Amino acid sequence: MSLSDVIVAGPLPRRSFFRRGPWHALAALVGWVAAIACASLILSGILITGSFFLVGMGMGLRVVEDVPAGLIDLYAPEHSAALVWCVLLALTFQWLAMLRVGLRLARVSGYGNTAEGAGNRPLRHPLAMVALAVGMCAVAAAWTSGGWTGDVTPRLPALLRLVDDTRGVADLGFGWHWHLAEIVLILEIVLLAPVAEELFFRGWIWTELSRKWSAPGVMLATALPFLLLHGVTDVGRVLVLLPVTALLTLARHFGGGIRASLLCHVFYNAGVCAAVLVLWDPMGTP
Repeated sequence: MSLSDVIVAGPLPRRSFFRRGPWHALAALVGWVAAIACASLILSGILITGSFFLVGMGMGLRVVEDVPAGLIDLYAPEHSAALVWCVLLALTFQWLAMLRVGLRLARVSGYGNTAEGAGNRPLRHPLAMVALAVGMCAVAAAWTSGGWTGDVTPRLPALLRLVDDTRGVADLGFGWHWHLAEIVLILEIVLLAPVAEELFFRGWIWTELSRKWSAPGVMLATALPFLLLHGVTDVGRVLVLLPVTALLTLARHFGGGIRASLLCHVFYNAGVCAAVLVLWDPMGTP
């Protein structure tokens, strides 16, 4: 027996867990989401505990006093800029982790080609996709600003309330670090979060599932984890986010790749942030 015969007859390399079938891929998705969420919570806990210690020891972290009632209520009683930065750093870690894992899994799914595994292809029906993205931006702004019902607060998730809180406190002149936190948070919501979430929820997993399942099954299987993740802290928001998730999923399918859903996601988040920053006055000024 020659060496070549031994090599040919040798065992095949073991496939990655999520490459063994669509259900394995979904299990990998859920596992990574849980791991990243837990790591983000642990990191935020460590950072917040450390900030409380530093503030308590008087090491120069300024606690904001005389903040109007209702602002930064998520971080009472300290009302500290340090706490906002702790949450911001934890969110940054979460999105960067999703981006890193999504890129790695896309490379495996694409047999070494990250772009192929992520579904990074030219836009199909570009004019329709741009129109959909602009429409989602306008609808997001109108919905968030309360243009239809006049009731805004119940529909704002904690992340967007944090955007408005940082803007409100920054406008009251409580320090440049509030303006910086506001800018960083908005940039991450509009740019980093859509890239990370689309790559993670409609990138590699879409490519992997589409090899075995039909389009409706792939659309449903990728939409549910995305929807549940964003509504895990508020079940009522699931119904609100249902049409948004459906539109992003349809954009991914009919747009020919991840670029379409990413475009719509960026425009939607931009519309929401614009409404929070421009159209809604948290101080209740008539």
